[in-house]
Amino acid sequence: MRCYVLVASLIAFILPGTASGATYVVRPDGTGDFPDIQTAINAASIGDVIELTDGVFVGENNRDLDFQGKAITIRSQSGNAETCIIDVEGGNRGFVFQSGEGSTSVLHGITITNGATDNGGGVLCVNSSSPTITECIFLENSADLFGGGIYCDESSPMISGCTFYDNAAFHASGACVGCTSDSHVTLENTIIAFSWAGSAVYCDGGSDAALTCCDLYANAGGDWVGSIAWQFGNTNPSHVGSCNTPYQARGVAVSGDIALVADRDSGLQIIDISDPASPVLVGTYETYGPAEDVAVSGNYAFVSDRNYGLLVIDFSNPSSPYRLGGCAIGDNVYGVAVSGDLAFMANNDDGLRVIDISVIWNPVLLGSCNTPGLAKDVATFGGLAFVADGVSGLQVIDISDPSSPVLVGNYSSPGP
Repeated sequence: MRCYVLVASLIAFILPGTASGATYVVRPDGTGDFPDIQTAINAASIGDVIELTDGVFVGENNRDLDFQGKAITIRSQSGNAETCIIDVEGGNRGFVFQSGEGSTSVLHGITITNGATDNGGGVLCVNSSSPTITECIFLENSADLFGGGIYCDESSPMISGCTFYDNAAFHASGACVGCTSDSHVTLENTIIAFSWAGSAVYCDGGSDAALTCCDLYANAGGDWVGSIAWQFGNTNPSHVGSCNTPYQARGVAVSGDIALVADRDSGLQIIDISDPASPVLVGTYETYGPAEDVAVSGNYAFVSDRNYGLLVIDFSNPSSPYRLGGCAIGDNVYGVAVSGDLAFMANNDDGLRVIDISVIWNPVLLGSCNTPGLAKDVATFGGLAFVADGVSGLQVIDISDPSSPVLVGNYSSPGP
């Protein structure tokens, strides 16, 4: 089963030409612009694209490939993962994201096979790394503990259009994806099948995985089991509980057993949802102006304060949230999204604002991009920001260089 949406179509149309940097070619025989993949990564700068030609990449600098925190794209030149293969040859993994990579660190259209290590036989995501992984194949990878295909620890990658086949996790589980320590993984349009040890997806330690339009079948340790069991066959949702907020709920984000609600004039409301039938309000933070939206990363809530800008609220103790930092960018601030070390804000007639949150207590305005309408909401995916721009419809912005975002496309909605 596959779901195709407008955003996915726009990505397919726009993504190949949005990178603002150089494009380098690497070949399995070493005759490209660089002799191997890691050397190309070492030389790459923000916005660069590394294209791998068809063939099988093997050897020391073609495995355990470290993105080094860089906002770059590594992709198959042909766009066909079946013909562009990284063979790890056992005892190692394919890729490592360990330096806080965000959504603009992209891996696309590559097969990773024969990885075998303690955690993350195919890909390792740690230290608040949240890369974008699209249309890749994970084949015959294994882990002694978590994540035969991908292991995430305090990390939140976006995984889209991928296929996991014949992977394994032996002693902890998550044959395809294993998550620990407050990781929040998104999987969409993905197939997870024929794992021969461990459940398809495993989450613990406050982690979760959100699956959309995914097929799971014939996995030895179970398909829709454990923390993702409730998502199976959920085509007829029913009302199970509610919690009234003091004013007017405008935005919501969820982290583990906590829901964070932007409640306009009543600020940020923190709700315990460990019992979905009886959610309980446990904490409140009064914002300066109306709270219009909220995003979450770890124990931090990023609140869009319409009269101020971005507020960073620490809710590690849900009953006593406090302000950790903020960035004043003016009034008429609405939607907010967070990816890695960046926050993106829809700022009405000032368009898209990009804020550096790498120093969490001192976020700094990094870049902006005017839009033709009134920016009301924003989402990010694969090096692009998608802005709901009022009567001007959808605006697509290249954020591969977050200090200089560029408008690259639009879709005019049929409204008045």
